[in-house]
Amino acid sequence: MTPLITLLTFVMTLWMNRRREPSAPWIALRFMYGRWRTDLVKTAHIWREAEGECACDILAYDDSRVLIRRNRGLRLDDRGQARPVFDQVLRLFYKDGGLRADYVVDGQVLHFTDAAIIGGERVVFTTAPRPTGPTFRLSYARVDDQTLASELSLAAPDGREFHTVLAEALTRRR
Repeated sequence: MTPLITLLTFVMTLWMNRRREPSAPWIALRFMYGRWRTDLVKTAHIWREAEGECACDILAYDDSRVLIRRNRGLRLDDRGQARPVFDQVLRLFYKDGGLRADYVVDGQVLHFTDAAIIGGERVVFTTAPRPTGPTFRLSYARVDDQTLASELSLAAPDGREFHTVLAEALTRRR
């Protein structure tokens, strides 16, 4: 079974066991918790043409052992049927006393090994530096009760300066 199918099976199992409110391990990240939406054009990868809206849920699963962000972008086809444009999963979990994250997009996985929660209103994840590939940084920040800012940045293998490749504002769905 491919890693992507395994992860999707895992996510579907967790979906059945999701919690509505964050519990103890996730209290510091409660600003992220909930159901969000964003403009699909700004969220989709630059090599894809997309229009419409992206739904994004950030909820606790598996008896609160993991927090999952799942993006689903839909676009209407020629017959007016909603068709998926992309499906992305960010899995947050605690391991060895620290917060970690795995981001799955297009069958590839980014492993964020370092995380810093800042003032209960911002979290920054960073991948381990590699000599042959970029270092990624993913951050979420509370703007207000209805808005969450998200930013993905990268740095060259020999560089320390991060460059933003995606910035989005998520708004709370009712």
